[in-house]
Amino acid sequence: MFSFTRCEAPGCDLAAITGQRFCAAHHPEPIRCASELAELLARGDTIKDINIAGLSLEGLDLGKRHFYGCSFSHAKLRNILF
Repeated sequence: MFSFTRCEAPGCDLAAITGQRFCAAHHPEPIRCASELAELLARGDTIKDINIAGLSLEGLDLGKRHFYGCSFSHAKLRNILF
C-alpha cells in the first residue's frame, strides 16, 4: 500500500505524493512531479505502492501493466491506455 505520509503544508491532511513532501494541491512544481512519476509508470510492468492522487497525467501507454496498492484518487488522466 502506498505511504500515508501526510502533506507538510500547514493544516493539510492529504497524503503526500510518492517520494514527495507535499500533496498535489501544495506541491511547488506539480507538472515536474507528474512528469517524473509518468516516467516511473512507463518503466515497469508491475507498479506498486504509488500515490499520484490529484496529479494530471496525459498520453501514457500503461497497457499490460499491473497496479497494486496505488492511489489515483482525483487524478486527471487524459489519453491514457490501460
